[in-house]
Amino acid sequence: MRIGVMKCTGCRHIEYDSDIAFEKIKDYFNKDIFISEQDSLNADIWLLISGCSNPCMDHSELKSQLGKLFIMDEKDADKAIYMIEKLKKNFNVS
Repeated sequence: MRIGVMKCTGCRHIEYDSDIAFEKIKDYFNKDIFISEQDSLNADIWLLISGCSNPCMDHSELKSQLGKLFIMDEKDADKAIYMIEKLKKNFNVS
């Protein structure tokens, strides 16, 4: 699976370390390919990792077959892992 990642560029509203959430997801899906927004047309799903509960990043140009998942808290990493696994299984994406 090609997992696109767009991370918050950081503003004064940072509430948690978004790198912790991203590393947890990346470690779990270590056999998958992670791409950045510069490769926006090639993701199966997008992870939008915000440092707070008010994501203000512009993701309008990001397209994918399976949609977008917002990570707005460290505990959202577990939810994202669950959802990606479910999507991989239901849509037969490897």
